[in-house]
Amino acid sequence: MAITASGIGSGLDINGLVTSLVQAEREPVDQRLLQQQTRAQSQLSATATLQGVLGSFRSAVQALNNPATYQARSATSSSPENFTATAQNNAAAGNYSIEVVALATAQKLASAGFVSEDAAVGQGTLSFSAGDSSFDVTIGASNDSLTGLRDAINSASGNDFVRATIINTDAGKRLVLTANDTGLDNAFAITATGGLTQFTNINMTTVAAAADAALEVEGFTLFSASNTVSDAIDGVTLNLVKADIGTTFTLTVAQNQSAVLNAAGGFVAAWNSVNATIRGLSQVSPEGQASVLTGDGVLRGIAEQLRRELSTPGGSINDPFSTLSEVGIRMQLDGSLKLDEPTFSAAMAANPVAVQSAFTGENGYAKRLNDTLGNMLATNGALAARTTGLTDRLKAIAAQREALDTRMQAFEARYRQQFGALDELVARLRSTSDFLAAQLANLQK
Repeated sequence: MAITASGIGSGLDINGLVTSLVQAEREPVDQRLLQQQTRAQSQLSATATLQGVLGSFRSAVQALNNPATYQARSATSSSPENFTATAQNNAAAGNYSIEVVALATAQKLASAGFVSEDAAVGQGTLSFSAGDSSFDVTIGASNDSLTGLRDAINSASGNDFVRATIINTDAGKRLVLTANDTGLDNAFAITATGGLTQFTNINMTTVAAAADAALEVEGFTLFSASNTVSDAIDGVTLNLVKADIGTTFTLTVAQNQSAVLNAAGGFVAAWNSVNATIRGLSQVSPEGQASVLTGDGVLRGIAEQLRRELSTPGGSINDPFSTLSEVGIRMQLDGSLKLDEPTFSAAMAANPVAVQSAFTGENGYAKRLNDTLGNMLATNGALAARTTGLTDRLKAIAAQREALDTRMQAFEARYRQQFGALDELVARLRSTSDFLAAQLANLQK
């Protein structure tokens, strides 16, 4: 049998020789592919990071480009302990006089005291009704107790307007029935048959009567089943807290400047994240080490386009606020932005329409930036094309690795065949040499 790999015939380390030769053949290509793969993966990761911060910046830009941001209203009560309020965008700015005459209350009834929760209450049927809703509760031998009555009421089908609890008082255990909602329309009535008449309205103690809230708005009296009143002033919801008859308080509805200020702060923070990311991806270290996208044309083009938009005046040159610095957003030496809140708030107070125009007008900052960022992040944009290109490059590298593996397998097989043949030849030659040496030795004898 031919010896092809062990090196027994020749004494050579065939396995070691083949491994070294294959490694020497493979290593330069392997290193080249690894470098290409590492660079492509780094660029792909950097591109994804850039897309992420640009997407966040666009969201912040859209907030400043949204007219609703500037139409937001604040509602301030002169006496929050009596009422608070919230306002929608359609609320008319102004001052309103508010008097909280009475709060809405929920009906609450209490039974007579029982010795214990397990005490029998009687057997029969209780019928509850409130408005168009009603339900019945039947008490028999199996649930003839205060606890059984409570549980039967709370679990009754159709019960969506009253809840039952057991309260421990000096007079014993009392069943307390409370309406789920405030207001006269939500009062409930109880009728009884059998031995449960003690639980009708007339035989229970009224702890609280159902009542509507009463308030005066601009001198007009209004009633509400709830302490949350949303139909008194268009776009305003009043939350009544405490009645104070004869005392008038002031509700102030105004533009919610904090909403715009927060949007401006978000805009500045998002841009600073973009600026820091671009600088980090394109910088060169003091030692001359380039970053992953240093010198990249796409990154450079994005940076230049965005900085140009930030430095180009918004709106008309005759507008009160045509530059970002005029509304308190100033460019720093490193390319970042800084928001001067007092200056921004003063601009909003002086001319909110002009501030909005600087951002949302036909040539406004937010409008232009939104369009620009939309193009950058589009599925057919430069960043998407870069991502596709890098992904394809990684696929091609993977294919080259597979081809390299196939080629190296063939390379190794060829070497093993050649060294195997050499090993067999050396073995035959050694056998012949040994035979001749033996013959010569016999002749000398």
